[in-house]
Amino acid sequence: MDVIYRKAKQVGVGKNPAEKQWLGKVYQSLQECLCVEDRTEEEFCSLVLSLVERIISVKVEDTNCMAVPVRYDVLCINTLLQSQQVSCFSNLRLSQNQYKKVVHEAPTGHKPLRRMYFLLLGKLTADPKSINLAVKDKCGDLYLEDNTGSVICQCIKPDVNWLDRLVLIPGWNYIVFDSDHRGMNHKSSAYLEITEACLPVGNLPRKVEPGPDIEVVSSTLGLHILQNRCDFQKKYVNIQGEITALSPVHRIRESVLFFMEITSKDSDTSVCVVAKGAEYSYWHNFLQLNAEYVFSDVMPTTLNKESINSFPVYAVCKKTRFSPLSGGNFENINLQRLQEKYPSRQSSIGSEHVMGNVSSSHGDQQPSTSCQGDVDSMSSEESVTSSTSKQIKQAKLCSFQGTITDVTIADAGIYQLDGKIRLYVGHQPCVSHGRGLRVGSKVKVYNAHFKSSKEEPTLRLCCCTLSSVVIVQFSPLATPYQPFIPQSSVYIHLLYFYHLNLAYYQWLVQMSEDMKKKFLPNLLSDTSLMGVQLRKNHRSDQRAFGVFYSLFRLPSPSKQTLLLPQSPRNIYQEFIDPQHSCWVVESQPVSRASLYAIPAMAELKQTLERLTKTRESWQLPQTRQTYTDKSLNEELYWRYQINEPSDFKPPLLLVGYLESNSKTGQLQLTDQTGSIDCVVSQMSTDSHECDQKCQYPSKNSHKPYVCPNIKLWCSGQMIRIDRYQIINESFTVSRFPSIQQVGNPSCIDKQHLRSYVQFSMSDTVCLHRRRFIDRESRKRKLDEGCPSVCTNKGPSGSNPNTDSVCVTDVVQLFVVSQKDSLHLTRSSKTQRSELTSNITVTFINPSKILQQDDKYESAYMSNATARNKTQVAISTKHHGNRNNSTQSCAATGNKSEGVAMSSHHHGDRHNSSGSCAITTTGNEHAAIAMATNTEKTVLRPSGDCTSDLPVKQVVLILAAETIKWYHLLNPCQTYVLVMPGSKDVKVFEPQLPSQALQRVVRATDCRTCLLVTNNMVVMPTACPQPHANIAAKVTNEIYILSDDEARLRDQVVSRLSSKEETNILNVHDVKMSRSTTDVRQISLKCRIVSRKHYNADSRFKSTSLLNSPDRDAELGVSTLNNKSICLLVGDISSQGTLSIYIDVNNLSYPLGLLPGAIVTFRNLNLCMSRKSNIYCQYVCNSSVVVDKCAASIPLQRNTSTQDTGIDTENQSTLPHKYLCEYAQTGITNTGLTNINQIYAHIVIVQNLSLRFSCAKCGDIFKQGVCMNTRGYCLSTNATYTAKASFIIEDGTFEAHVHCNNEQVTSLLDLSTLQCQRLRECVYKCGEVVYRHKGSEYNREYEHYGHVSPVERVLNHLCSSQLVCRPVVLCCRQFTLSQDMDNKNHEYPVRSWDNGDIQIQTKVLPRLSLFCTSLKSVNYREVYNNSMAENTS
Repeated sequence: MDVIYRKAKQVGVGKNPAEKQWLGKVYQSLQECLCVEDRTEEEFCSLVLSLVERIISVKVEDTNCMAVPVRYDVLCINTLLQSQQVSCFSNLRLSQNQYKKVVHEAPTGHKPLRRMYFLLLGKLTADPKSINLAVKDKCGDLYLEDNTGSVICQCIKPDVNWLDRLVLIPGWNYIVFDSDHRGMNHKSSAYLEITEACLPVGNLPRKVEPGPDIEVVSSTLGLHILQNRCDFQKKYVNIQGEITALSPVHRIRESVLFFMEITSKDSDTSVCVVAKGAEYSYWHNFLQLNAEYVFSDVMPTTLNKESINSFPVYAVCKKTRFSPLSGGNFENINLQRLQEKYPSRQSSIGSEHVMGNVSSSHGDQQPSTSCQGDVDSMSSEESVTSSTSKQIKQAKLCSFQGTITDVTIADAGIYQLDGKIRLYVGHQPCVSHGRGLRVGSKVKVYNAHFKSSKEEPTLRLCCCTLSSVVIVQFSPLATPYQPFIPQSSVYIHLLYFYHLNLAYYQWLVQMSEDMKKKFLPNLLSDTSLMGVQLRKNHRSDQRAFGVFYSLFRLPSPSKQTLLLPQSPRNIYQEFIDPQHSCWVVESQPVSRASLYAIPAMAELKQTLERLTKTRESWQLPQTRQTYTDKSLNEELYWRYQINEPSDFKPPLLLVGYLESNSKTGQLQLTDQTGSIDCVVSQMSTDSHECDQKCQYPSKNSHKPYVCPNIKLWCSGQMIRIDRYQIINESFTVSRFPSIQQVGNPSCIDKQHLRSYVQFSMSDTVCLHRRRFIDRESRKRKLDEGCPSVCTNKGPSGSNPNTDSVCVTDVVQLFVVSQKDSLHLTRSSKTQRSELTSNITVTFINPSKILQQDDKYESAYMSNATARNKTQVAISTKHHGNRNNSTQSCAATGNKSEGVAMSSHHHGDRHNSSGSCAITTTGNEHAAIAMATNTEKTVLRPSGDCTSDLPVKQVVLILAAETIKWYHLLNPCQTYVLVMPGSKDVKVFEPQLPSQALQRVVRATDCRTCLLVTNNMVVMPTACPQPHANIAAKVTNEIYILSDDEARLRDQVVSRLSSKEETNILNVHDVKMSRSTTDVRQISLKCRIVSRKHYNADSRFKSTSLLNSPDRDAELGVSTLNNKSICLLVGDISSQGTLSIYIDVNNLSYPLGLLPGAIVTFRNLNLCMSRKSNIYCQYVCNSSVVVDKCAASIPLQRNTSTQDTGIDTENQSTLPHKYLCEYAQTGITNTGLTNINQIYAHIVIVQNLSLRFSCAKCGDIFKQGVCMNTRGYCLSTNATYTAKASFIIEDGTFEAHVHCNNEQVTSLLDLSTLQCQRLRECVYKCGEVVYRHKGSEYNREYEHYGHVSPVERVLNHLCSSQLVCRPVVLCCRQFTLSQDMDNKNHEYPVRSWDNGDIQIQTKVLPRLSLFCTSLKSVNYREVYNNSMAENTS
């Protein structure tokens, strides 16, 4: 140490005790930072003195003098990383006055970095020894390393002479950030910003600089060599020029490369140099734009050889070195010297000619020619082309210098400069993770694209491969560093997947902001929404992406296309092409109106409310010209709009969680801003029959749904809906005096809007599955004191924190048989109205106990705590203010059965359970008497379809919050009822107070009632084989059946399904039952023709149970002014209509009942009016399901021969059949059957309908305008539909034949021209209808009525011999009455007397056929041909 003091005095250090103490600290710090074993004592002392000289040589800015900085200590890197937890800075040149100025000039809301007094010493290197960097991880990052550790650093204009040398860092910023940020590939949580030039310490050997004997060529001559490298015997070239463009470091798979554009200073000719290899990536830090360099020994080659995108470039090799042009003496050679030294392989050009060219201009500007001949002309042409290309490139690009004022979205690479310009760097890679790009940093952007926008900020700069972002000055502010990591950025993944241009990329960023507003932070975490996790080896099957990534990567199930178009992008061409045809900004313009928008549910509802208030929404039907004030207001009471995605500008993409509301029971699409009701039904024309496979999800959670119907496992999933319909049903109580006043707000007394979405599950994509419970939720039961939850300790020596929680649950397998509608009841406790429903199910096998680790885990379990006490009761009468509709929980319609009601109360229950069953010991004998009296009327096992199976019928009562299961339970589907945390296997059985009641219940087979409580869970089921691998993947959501349970389940479901199919009738079947006068219940599948509302008679109208009008909006019950609904329904494919009356006063309002929809009603009361007209009434135990949406189904069914799969040219080979054979075989009404030929005669045309229908809503389309009577429709597309029915006979039987479209033209025997003219006439009037009512009636109607010319022509044509003629038809079974299928049915008998003999015959129902082909036939020719064939 004395040697250090003695030598230090020679340089003026150590004159006082403070300097000696500082010198000792420096000596000790160097011993810790440097490896002293490799140096002698004398070498180490020289190194210390060299460091001291470097330190005192630094001048402070204000004083401009050298002094010993005794306040500064040399700090080891490991000490800095371990001890410093906040960002700080140190600067030896910065005086205290300058620091105060920085603090004073700090912008509002920002503070400067905390100042420290430390000096850093280490080796600046690109390959640190303390970090084991793989070759693929080397991307040119620089590190500061000493003996204790290393830290990654960022420099401003580093010198290549600092590399691998010991340097002193006089000024630096130490920036701390969150190391848990997704995508960080190193453990360091900080980096270093070197703000001052490094000072090399010691006399270590430097790199050898290029000597003066090196011959270099300019970029102009280099381009000549590239284009004619086959003519030169030169493998390596030394290029001299200015770097005018420098690309970022690219990582393409395992390759690391970057590009340089070298331009001659005296011309605009440039060449491209490619540095490929991780060993050259550190060059990128030392190459400065607009500086001249010499690159020695670069090889001319071709990029993308043997492809259409091949480019001649220079490539860096192992011999290549670079140095500044001012760093040595270089000899610049011209074309003449080059040709003399490296003669051409072909015949050389004349020396005089070459000398003349050289003397006329600079040698390094001479371009080359690829063939012998006129060098001057070729040189001039190439020079002009190169100059023009350079001018075009410069016109497209610009440079800008500014200060970062905001990091808009770091993951997307979006920054704001000077508060006015938005900078996009996402289109170029960023291997440095955006280090240094903090608020307050000054940057200079080279070769960027300038674009203007209508949105703020209006000025945009977009970087491409040719661009460079250079930090001019690091930020002195304590602003956080937000890493920009392309590998973990969902924006960059989608950017490079689609190759988005700037317009699409801006839209993508806007969509991310919309998704964050919808789901963050209440429903999703930032990682779940925007995360991209890449696991080891970068394997594609080991990637875990977030919701936003899946939103754009999953194709549309209906269109099988992605949301955005994929476009090609060539990054090589972006950099090398002289014209710079950049896809980033020069692609086709994008209209924002053509892109999707993802609205929040609250915004969607506001948009729909605005649509109902527009003038167009009050459009009246044009078929009616005059209205009275009463009829006008009745017409406007109910209106509806059907909006599809294309109706919105921009089109809307619906994203949300599909859940069931616990108050209304409706399915809803929700986000954190609100919710909207949903109707899930089929939208496509393809039919679908659900089976047991539809009950459980696929192994791939992102696979499109196959089943269009809602399933239990669909609840809680975030879905994207590509095809849908948004329905606005508007109820208005108005007093408009005239049509001119329609829409006047002062004439509107009340108005109510019901908005909902109709879609099919097959048109949705699952994006995320929200988990409702996990293992931690089970463990919390232990803290809540649940006695059925036990803790099993692990083996000895195991971690005490990993104790397993063993939970026993009671499960009961059941199949849904029937569902009643959601209706209002009044709670006996709260006296508030609430919804309830009764669901008839079939219990399969007794209940059993399963543990948590057996076969499932309750993923749907609520947070309610299970209790041991169970209250069970039986009641013979209802107490309190109980509505009569609840009595139908066990006896539906007029069917009375024995009922045993039980109610299990678990936990604190505050709903209407008290009114469901109340126990009184005095009513025990009354209960026995009730059960005994009903024994005669109860349904016996002989009538039950599951009487021979170990099953039991139970009525599940859904009330209060449990109505959320209502729309998720489908008939003939299997589920399991779970009581979590219970050991009582009799929890689902009726706990009767006496054995006498138990014997009565067992003897009568009466159905028991079970109140489903809030802590019960309903789960889907799955088969053990062959889907065990799928179920094992989702065991926390599905109950896996045993083999015996699966076989028993299949038998029960098969019998219930067959019974339900036979019970569902059509309108024709209902019309055939006119002889009945008793009220009975039926099930009906039909199409809604029209809908109207009326004031029900007070004698038949139920009393409203609503407490207040606000309760209506909360529960979704009733309509405005409690009007009832009248639906006119018809068969899907045949004539005939029926009226259905629905009183929704105390019922949940049914959604989706629009004209054109196909629905299935169950348990309708079939009634007959005083005028002997049959109608149906929707009662409390009825239910309705929308099978197909309204707008997706045309009102007239189109069926042609293409539907049957029969070639029309080969129909002559079909077998012949007589009509009597159809009646004798008794074919069931199963839709399509075999097609046969029939030779018959057309007797009469009964009905003919020619119509133009709106392609959107299905209403009449007249002269280019939709005649929608209530809905708002601006569609300009129409479909032409022709439909006819006629009677044929072939001498054996007669049949009613239906035909459509092309067959109608054949029926009328019209030519192509005649058919075209007929369609033109129909287009003018919208619809033409002909009905045969007798020839005398038709003539009288033409004489006195107002008949259009086209109707008059059809009246004569349909009754003429031109139509009523012999024909040959290709027909299939269409509809046939079910009475014909019953062989034991007594058909009506007709008798008459023939002399002394009385003849009796049975009258069979009418046979109905559908015609797939029709043509005229000459019977004589057919007979002659047949005889000729028989003779031969």
